[in-house]
Amino acid sequence: MTPTPTSSGRTPTGDLVYQNGEPTSLAPACPDPNNPTSLSSPNRVASDYSAPVTTEAIVGVEHSFLPEFVVGATYTYRLTEDITSQERRMLELADGTVRPSVAGDFVSGGNVTATLPDGTPVSEPFYVIGCVVDGSCSLTGGTLLENTDREIEYGGVSVNFIKRLSNRWMLRGYVNWGESEFNVGSGYVATYDPTNVSPTAAEQGDTDGELFAVQSGGSGNKGDIFLQSTWSYNVNGMYQVAPDRPWGFNVAANIFGREGTPLPIFKNATNSIDGISRAVQLSDDIDSFRTEDIFTMDLRLEKEFAATSNVGFTFSVDIFNLLDEHYVLQRERNAGSGRYQFIDETLSPRIYRLGVRLNWR
Repeated sequence: MTPTPTSSGRTPTGDLVYQNGEPTSLAPACPDPNNPTSLSSPNRVASDYSAPVTTEAIVGVEHSFLPEFVVGATYTYRLTEDITSQERRMLELADGTVRPSVAGDFVSGGNVTATLPDGTPVSEPFYVIGCVVDGSCSLTGGTLLENTDREIEYGGVSVNFIKRLSNRWMLRGYVNWGESEFNVGSGYVATYDPTNVSPTAAEQGDTDGELFAVQSGGSGNKGDIFLQSTWSYNVNGMYQVAPDRPWGFNVAANIFGREGTPLPIFKNATNSIDGISRAVQLSDDIDSFRTEDIFTMDLRLEKEFAATSNVGFTFSVDIFNLLDEHYVLQRERNAGSGRYQFIDETLSPRIYRLGVRLNWR
């Protein structure tokens, strides 16, 4: 390629070493500002595309049973409409027109088989775009970003309490119950791939009443966890042992529990018809299998020593996972993997921590 003069009149030497007067960038703008339509993408955006709309209502009540003891309850309702998707493939027909795929374009591609964690054998069908076979259409490589006929509906109740420090002790905590579900309309069923695809970080919700759970995404530990627990609770408190004695100390504890996270079992279905790999969900529901429910306890002992009237030290001992539980937090859920059902992550074992804190005023 022959170097072209810059606006300053100097021609780039092409030696990849900047010379005075050469442009600071040797690459053309993208897209070309003089021809903004020179670059195009196979992806499309629906003409009526809009952001999803969330409507939320929260009702709460709080009552003070004692000046230092307060209990509250909250109910939350949330509805998210016009859920977006970018899963419909763009097809180019024989006459050159381009349109997104619809459910009627799909034909049976076969079945995937596997054994569920409880030993049950399963066989689940998957579907492929049939017009690719007879050559009446081809994949452009693009997808359509659009709103869908789906909603996410949430209802949950939370009860919390707090007993402020008095009479040598304090306590606080909460109990929470709530879950979100998909409402899938007939328009979605008539438009999208009928394959029961396993939920991912980008897409889920192809079945009416399906539980909504956010996938962590990424890789490694925490890389494939569906962050959903219908119930959870936490209680922590502290008691002052003989605070008026020189040997007095504080003891505190924390208790936490939650439901295990969903483990939707899937297996990839590959085919030579449309060349699309589909993660087919094999378990009936996203939460047909879950990791273990969790119950953990932490303990803390601390003692404050006064060095002077204005300076003190607090020595502490913390014990995390006091009962040394080994709950499984993440398992391999791909039935087609050689690591199927292998443990990917467990709760950390018991941990001791010694601490010193300097206090002054």
